[in-house]
Amino acid sequence: MQSTPDKSLPDVLQKRTPSVSLKSHTVSYLRHQTRSFDYTRDVLVELLRQIEAEVASLGGNEALEAILGALGVPEDGVGSPVLEMRPGLEGNLI
Repeated sequence: MQSTPDKSLPDVLQKRTPSVSLKSHTVSYLRHQTRSFDYTRDVLVELLRQIEAEVASLGGNEALEAILGALGVPEDGVGSPVLEMRPGLEGNLI
């Protein structure tokens, strides 16, 4: 992956390799070279702000605001607020 990361990245993602080192290298590449995770987090934060503004403009809704708060994107990009709210589900996708 080091020689041509752009071409082999789809291969790594499609093959679902069990290699922890290859997965780690791929995540590092996405995080530091392409900055894909930063971009994705920024888009999600902006969408969340737009949704919160729309809810507020419609008069608010405490239950919906609580759900939006639970779906918030952590600043450090690590962890999931939703998983933290549901004990026993750490490491599982909801």
